[in-house]
Amino acid sequence: MFEFKIRRCSRGRSHDWTECPFAHPGEKARRRDPRKFHYSGTSCPDFRKGSCKKG
Repeated sequence: MFEFKIRRCSRGRSHDWTECPFAHPGEKARRRDPRKFHYSGTSCPDFRKGSCKKG
């Protein structure tokens, strides 16, 4: 079983999910299959310095 982090859409009214700001453009479903799409985190190069230019 897979677990997904999901943020609720900030739009207060009902709308087509493809118009949601959290939807992936061109996707047929709003969740990607983790067996097909492998994600990994990438550390900011400034992380070890203790501060990041981007915040």
